[in-house]
Amino acid sequence: MPKQDCIIDACSYIYLHKFSFLSQGEEEVTPFDLLNKVVNIKHHKVISDEIKRNFTVSEEEALLINNREYQLQKHTLEHYDKTLYNKAIHHATTERDKGEKVNLISALDIIIKKKTIPIYLTDDIKAIRSEKKLLTNFLLYNIWTSFDAIIFLFLTTSNLSYEMVKNAITDFTAFIYKPTYDNLIKARDKKIDDQPAKKKEIIKKYAIKISSWRKQTQENKIDYLKRIEIINTLKN
Repeated sequence: MPKQDCIIDACSYIYLHKFSFLSQGEEEVTPFDLLNKVVNIKHHKVISDEIKRNFTVSEEEALLINNREYQLQKHTLEHYDKTLYNKAIHHATTERDKGEKVNLISALDIIIKKKTIPIYLTDDIKAIRSEKKLLTNFLLYNIWTSFDAIIFLFLTTSNLSYEMVKNAITDFTAFIYKPTYDNLIKARDKKIDDQPAKKKEIIKKYAIKISSWRKQTQENKIDYLKRIEIINTLKN
């Protein structure tokens, strides 16, 4: 049976590729490597470029990234752009949202051409929400985050124990929490430098943002820990 296609964005690629945990063989493995064994990971060329801009890769890894590029088969990018986005991709003056749009086009092309349902893997919540109308209209994509991918690996990979996956969810939460937290701290400190007279106000404003981000990540962790507990009960 052919492997299911999984369209991945740059954000999730970096998360799953940089994060690692110990397998039962006491070797460090990445969720990306495990996932790559059970699904057919693809992304548009635009995503390849995003990954290589934001993530230092070797020549060998750059070649692997290029080899995972999905080539549109049913229609051209121009045709999809005109039909779905009224040529928004063609006329865009920045790269903002381009990656999300072309990956959605790739997923839709798989559905139309191959008559199969791909996984759309992204940890960019804003991107999911910004394309929500398109996704809702088609109701065909299996939208996953990296946490869903880890749960999928728990179900499909025999050498991942319950304790390992539980620890992976906890560690991965901290792994994802830190970059946004660091960016909030940097943004706060820059604003304080620019507007020292408003220091107390700025600190209060960013304290709320940091607290909200912490609460969001912890609630997400608890939700996924509950899911794997249920799955573990069913497996046993």
